[in-house]
Amino acid sequence: MKAPKPAAGNSETGSTVDEVMRFGETVFMKAELTAIIEEAPEGGYWALCPEVPGANGQGESIEEAKQSLREAIRLIFEDRVADMKRGLPEDAIQEVIAI
Repeated sequence: MKAPKPAAGNSETGSTVDEVMRFGETVFMKAELTAIIEEAPEGGYWALCPEVPGANGQGESIEEAKQSLREAIRLIFEDRVADMKRGLPEDAIQEVIAI
């Protein structure tokens, strides 16, 4: 499936839309989010994203922690969309908007 052209970034908010990711029939815009990374007392690193409540990751390296956080965010978004779509009538209008 061919993704649409990337949308322009928003300089006022500091977010940049890089590309489009497709999960089933739902389209999510890929944006820059904040990763807060700390060393874990037992070793390795923790990462969390304040823009996405409940999103956190961990890893032996900073890069592993960031990748774990990316996956957590993706799964949260997929779950929220699936949850919202349950019970929607078939004629409900679904459109992609950029913010």
